[in-house]
Amino acid sequence: MPSPNKRRKGGRSVIVKDLMAAGLTARRAEKALTAVFYCMKRCLWRGEVVPVPGGTIRTADRKGTPRRELRRLSNIQTGDDKYRFVHYRGRRKVVKFTPDLDLDLTPVPPPETAEQAEARQLASHLLGRAADQAIMARLQRATEVHPSKPGALLRRLRDIKSRGYQFADIDSLAHQVTAHYWL
Repeated sequence: MPSPNKRRKGGRSVIVKDLMAAGLTARRAEKALTAVFYCMKRCLWRGEVVPVPGGTIRTADRKGTPRRELRRLSNIQTGDDKYRFVHYRGRRKVVKFTPDLDLDLTPVPPPETAEQAEARQLASHLLGRAADQAIMARLQRATEVHPSKPGALLRRLRDIKSRGYQFADIDSLAHQVTAHYWL
């Protein structure tokens, strides 16, 4: 299976490639996938609920009134216009997806860049303890007090470390980061 962080487009072909990566031949993977979809389709025709990862699929009846409308259809090649009655059935079946209530849909945070990792390491060294996300957000806000260029936090933390400073709390480190506005 592909990792959840990769976004791949495609439908059947992606699943067939994943089955092939699991050891099936292309023909067997295609047949297996076709069989699974055929069984799902037959269950939906019978009105059964089909469980899928993340929820269930079922069919529901939609109400409607049967009607017919006169439509203008044009032939592109000849340019002729024709008028025909189009019939609408009215009542029809639709496919509904119901997600699991336990499904976790919180977005996955993007991976930390090399610059962010180095800034976190420098902040941890200067504070003498591990710098969490809240500390890094506080330092980033301290950087943005004065107009700054990209990477300003990392440059300021490097300069503060090169001067040999140590800080007991986050407020004094944030104040020092703000004071280094020229970097």
